[in-house]
Amino acid sequence: MTASLDGQREVRLVIDSGASVTIVAPVILESMGYVLGSRVGKFATANGEVEAPLVGTQSLTLGGQVVSPITVGAISLSRRTALFDRLLGMNFLQKFEFSLDQQRSVLELDLRRDGGDGR
Repeated sequence: MTASLDGQREVRLVIDSGASVTIVAPVILESMGYVLGSRVGKFATANGEVEAPLVGTQSLTLGGQVVSPITVGAISLSRRTALFDRLLGMNFLQKFEFSLDQQRSVLELDLRRDGGDGR
């Protein structure tokens, strides 16, 4: 699915409900002027735990729904992931009641009344 990062860069993301944080390729963040490295987080990947930069971005928009601001991890993944720019994680999805229709390849997002943070 295609999302918009900071309203200026389209990114192709794959839903990963097991990812606590949305992940974007470092080269994309750097091309947008973000400096990587001031904050670092630990991430569990298929290849084990890695440390990677965390970047506070202005917004992420998907299907007309916006989460602003949003922190993303900057992780380089294998070449097999060249078809997409990384992963849509729970720090975006938790803000919504969401459902996935796999047969139609449709993600439906409705803003949660409690803001997605348990309140």
